[in-house]
Amino acid sequence: MDPQPTDQVAPIAPVETPKQKSKLPWILVGIGLLIAIGVVAFIKMFTMPYVQRPPFSATPTIEPDPTAIWHTYTNNYLNYSLKFPSDWEISSQHGEELETAPYITISSPCDYAAHERCKSFEVAPYGDSKPNTSFEEMIGIGTHIQENLIISKSYIKIDNERGLKVESHLGPQYIGHVNEPIIEAVTTHYGKIYYFSYGEQQDTGITTLESANLFDQILSTFKFTDNHESVVLTSPIANAAIVSPVTVSGTVPPGWMFEGQLPIKLLDNNRKLIAQGVGREVTPGSWQSSEPVKFTGTLTFTTTAKSGFLLIENDNPSGLPENSKSYEIPVNFK
Repeated sequence: MDPQPTDQVAPIAPVETPKQKSKLPWILVGIGLLIAIGVVAFIKMFTMPYVQRPPFSATPTIEPDPTAIWHTYTNNYLNYSLKFPSDWEISSQHGEELETAPYITISSPCDYAAHERCKSFEVAPYGDSKPNTSFEEMIGIGTHIQENLIISKSYIKIDNERGLKVESHLGPQYIGHVNEPIIEAVTTHYGKIYYFSYGEQQDTGITTLESANLFDQILSTFKFTDNHESVVLTSPIANAAIVSPVTVSGTVPPGWMFEGQLPIKLLDNNRKLIAQGVGREVTPGSWQSSEPVKFTGTLTFTTTAKSGFLLIENDNPSGLPENSKSYEIPVNFK
């Protein structure tokens, strides 16, 4: 029996597995980049300037200034300015021009029927300050202010000048107003005394100080407008009614005098010369200093004019018009 043929199975060729690329180089590159970035960051950290951040704080609340919208008043005679509430009215004591009035009163609107308080603030000159005179004496403690009626007393600053503020009850000399409270203050500037007062009155006629902070607010706006270049006349005051002889005194800037004196002239309303004289330094030698100089002088005159001007001139030895200076106030003749 012939053997059966068997099928021949062809051998299977081995399949080649594709070679996988190594990731090692990329890993090394990544590590290198990280190291480089770290080195750069490290160098910058030590070379950049250090900026300290301010600590966190809440934005402060800014209180609005109530005086910002107030009216401003300027007195060219007494050389000051101040602010007052927009609905208040200002007046002079004797009807003088407000710009040169020596005594002014600022008053609030008030309706007694509505039980409103009438508030008033006053400014007045108190003449020249004398050497070694205390603020207590200037404001009248021991005279019109009785020690036992003082509520409080404190030293304050009024436009950088030292001053005194007193709250007290009115004494028996104020008929009809005894024991009513009032606030007063006083300061000096270039040898002149400035006086301030404040009060409130109800429909009952009784003064109170319910809005006493208004005194401090108004006083905080008070500013002196003169400087070493201003003349300050203490006698006579603007619009005063003068008689012969008249004493003229005040303060002039440094450089206005020569040999301790300067010219004083009296003119009528047509600017014609009525009289002339000399103002002399009060303190010998003070005309040579760099400070304002106090002076005084006397004028004797006769005139039929009703009004005129008091003229203060600098002593100008050069005679050159560009070196000439003057200051004047209006006056009335009795």
